[in-house]
Amino acid sequence: MDIIESGKPISAKGQKGFSARHGMTNTRIHKIWAGMIERGLPNYKDSHRYYDRGIRVCDRWKIFENFYEDMGEPPIGMSIDRIDVNGNYSPENCRWASPKTQQNNKTNTRYLNVNGEKIPLMEFANKLGIKKSAAQYAYSFIKKMNDLGLNVSVWEN
Repeated sequence: MDIIESGKPISAKGQKGFSARHGMTNTRIHKIWAGMIERGLPNYKDSHRYYDRGIRVCDRWKIFENFYEDMGEPPIGMSIDRIDVNGNYSPENCRWASPKTQQNNKTNTRYLNVNGEKIPLMEFANKLGIKKSAAQYAYSFIKKMNDLGLNVSVWEN
């Protein structure tokens, strides 16, 4: 029998006997797994953020027990995060991450090269006490100048 039938994950929707196999249907880890499975379906309400971008769940993780074996229990305050935001849900590309880590790992995250280190713009702005709007404006302005072929740097005399 296929793991996905009629666009619905079998175990996430309570296939007969499934909860008897692992007894974890109402646990946090199972709810995280079910959400991940749902995001990988074409009929998901936000499919433009996942399915339409080619993001899928690996075959191994379509079975809850395999996902649980690979990921274990999520630490308190952490949730599943894809290391490569354009990659699939798989053991090689997923981790438990804090909300801050996830906030800095999005398709629209802007980065700065600071002394050769790639740092999210907002993280750097927070360290310097710069407001979000000011940091975004400065980033956009400098990026535009560089896009025009100008090598823009900032310094003081």
